[in-house]
Amino acid sequence: MRVAAWIFVVCAVAAAIGMFLPALEVRVGGNPLAKRTSLSIYRANTNSEFIRRLVAGYKASSGKKLGTAVAAELMPRVGGKLHGAIDDASSAMTSLDDVSDSDAKTLARVLAISLWTFIALHVAMALVVGADLVRDRFRRSRLIAALAMAVVSAAAGIAIHVGCSMAIAEANDDLGKDLIGYGAGAWLIPIAAIGGLGAAIALLVIHRRAGHTAATSG
Repeated sequence: MRVAAWIFVVCAVAAAIGMFLPALEVRVGGNPLAKRTSLSIYRANTNSEFIRRLVAGYKASSGKKLGTAVAAELMPRVGGKLHGAIDDASSAMTSLDDVSDSDAKTLARVLAISLWTFIALHVAMALVVGADLVRDRFRRSRLIAALAMAVVSAAAGIAIHVGCSMAIAEANDDLGKDLIGYGAGAWLIPIAAIGGLGAAIALLVIHRRAGHTAATSG
């Protein structure tokens, strides 16, 4: 049971860390160009210019594509032919004058709340099971709470990965080339979240069997 508990705690911590790792990267030949051409969920949340581009891209595009904003943020300092591709992709966003500060601030608040709620959720997950792990005594009520949080975590992790997939597809469509790919964070977050859910289920099953065995022996 301790093994499943450790897996749960590690997965909770890993999912939170994934928010700070690159979720999207510029890739050439399957390899990332550099750290400065990557974008983490945290960096996207703290970059006011990127948030304004997201709002502008949503308003300006009839298809509501945000790929241009992603491309413009990821590769502002790429040279050569890639720079030309970025210029073409950014042509749809020649001005941000029509973007109101209130729109950008609203989206920034939503992103910030989502980011820190996700991180707080995983800190709580690690503490709930970690406390029982230290005491070496697992309570059913806390394991049920851990499972409930793990379900939310898994749903959020999958949603983040799907969101990254959509951003990658639209950015590459805008560029006309497959230059943007997944970063480590885009994979770590859903994998860790799903792993945590599996560990939570295992903990409850083991706990129930242990209780049943104890009752039978008594």
